[in-house]
Amino acid sequence: MDTNEQQPHEQAAFSEAPPASGMNAPQKHSGFGIAATVLGIIAILLAMTGFGMAINNQDIISNFDPNIADPQSLSPEEQEVVMVIGLIGLCFLGGGILTLIGLIMGLIGLFNKQRKRLYPILGTVLSALPLVLYLFYTMIGASLA
Repeated sequence: MDTNEQQPHEQAAFSEAPPASGMNAPQKHSGFGIAATVLGIIAILLAMTGFGMAINNQDIISNFDPNIADPQSLSPEEQEVVMVIGLIGLCFLGGGILTLIGLIMGLIGLFNKQRKRLYPILGTVLSALPLVLYLFYTMIGASLA
């Protein structure tokens, strides 16, 4: 009987103490916010790469005729232009998709009250920046055309 009386006492000694009423557990960083920040940085890099390639190859892109009937009859220079245009498009498309995903994840992280808000704010801002740049350069390109 002695052992039965000691078990509840031993179990109570190793159980977790209830949290103090005035103390809150430290908040962790938001996983959605961290992911949004990383996606925003990658989207900015893709946007900068796409814009850089477009500006660097502006002379050969402007002389390209997009109404070529037979893609097999392209000269090596024209094949290079097609490849550059495709890479620019992939940079913009990939950056745009990452921008939208980053914005959504950043906003989800902002509305999570149990987590810190540093990374969701950074992720939302960094993901919105390429979107603003895309719209700005689209308006400039439309006004020049």
